[in-house]
Amino acid sequence: MHLDTTARKPRKNRKIAVIDPWCTGCGGAPVCMVYCKSNALKPVKDPKAYPFMMMTVDSATCIGCGACVANGRQGLMISGCPWNAIHLASVT
Repeated sequence: MHLDTTARKPRKNRKIAVIDPWCTGCGGAPVCMVYCKSNALKPVKDPKAYPFMMMTVDSATCIGCGACVANGRQGLMISGCPWNAIHLASVT
């Protein structure tokens, strides 16, 4: 049996999107879904705040690209979540 002894690059920490509690699902028309390249964001009903929705992240599908995150200082340049309710976190 031959073992591969070639050096491999260390893998960077994988990141995924995390939805913060103040997510409103954009009132049923979630903007973050438009920017998600991997269709990892899905809306679900929020039983505590009807008629609002919340977003969930499929961690198996999310590639951690950050397209759903509002960019810029304090989220002022909106290219993702207009409520700045999504951030990326490292997966351990």
